Amino acid sequence: MGTGSPSLSAGMEKIFHIKSRCSNRKKSDFFQNILDKVNTIQYSWKKEFTVKRRKYGKKIFVPKPQHLQTFRDWELRKLHLLPDELQFFRADWITDKYGKEYLLYVFTEPWRFQLTIQPNIIDKRRKLDTALEAEVDSIDRYMTIRHLYPYLVRLEKGRFKYKEWKPKPKVQYIRFIQKHSTHEWLTMIRTGMI
Repeated sequence: MGTGSPSLSAGMEKIFHIKSRCSNRKKSDFFQNILDKVNTIQYSWKKEFTVKRRKYGKKIFVPKPQHLQTFRDWELRKLHLLPDELQFFRADWITDKYGKEYLLYVFTEPWRFQLTIQPNIIDKRRKLDTALEAEVDSIDRYMTIRHLYPYLVRLEKGRFKYKEWKPKPKVQYIRFIQKHSTHEWLTMIRTGMI
């Protein structure tokens, strides 16, 4: 990364900051440490941060929602949070679209932070090697013209087709249920065998 050119503004960024009334307290460093791990950043060329949506056939612009980051249990372990910091996280059971439940950890006090919009200042630029970029472009053209990308993918990942995952009941329970007819099940329940 080079710093030869002066800094310039490329659009806007929306980021969480500690509220001014919370920053004067003793635990401002403590909450700043949590914010560094939980913060999310959005970039936009406009100051409005809107997304195009359809409503009754019309295209309208809706404000883009932004929330603090949530973590799975393995992600939370990777953060190496202190016990004092872990007190501010709540475990919620979430169900995904396949009906599978999993734990999601959410920060309990988001009122301590506020969203601020500020210019996205770029002060570093990556130095480009023009000879290397030209070589990469020529290889890309070669692969595209001769339609070699599918063969490359097959070499890397093998031949397979994507199949949507659906939860299936375990085979042992199906066999156990199918051993007896419905009439036998009812008599076993009445007699108290089950």
